Amino acid sequence: MKLLFRVRVWWKLLLRRFFVVDSFCKRCGVAVRPKMIRDPSLLFVQRLPETTETTDLINWVIALGAGEGVAALTLEKSTRTSPFTVQSIVGPDGNLQYYLSDATSVATYGQIEKIISFKQIAPLSNSETDIINAANALFDAAAEWLTRHRFRCAG
Repeated sequence: MKLLFRVRVWWKLLLRRFFVVDSFCKRCGVAVRPKMIRDPSLLFVQRLPETTETTDLINWVIALGAGEGVAALTLEKSTRTSPFTVQSIVGPDGNLQYYLSDATSVATYGQIEKIISFKQIAPLSNSETDIINAANALFDAAAEWLTRHRFRCAG
């Protein structure tokens, strides 16, 4: 724990410093001066690798829109069928839950579930047409989200 704490403190101190990356300097026209090299508050970085965690991988989602409880917007009324199909299961409360999943990703990595919320997506009124339109907008948002998270990124 002490080592982890020290690493966190070191990163916090390091992040307070000004990072200068060579390719960034060239693109922005920043010249590295001798004074900058001697400045202990600057850290010059040649390479900063990015890694991703498996927590970024989700391949099965229940999407919820505006509303709470049984009044929440779901994928139930969506008429969309591509790139994923709306599927349903019986939830623990006995009600149907509507979800999207990517079969290829589930076969590769196993089912990794998440409930995602798009509270800004709501029907304009309680008319059937507006509810269908809102459910389709929810489908579009959830399908795009699932497309971005269904495969492990090489980091």
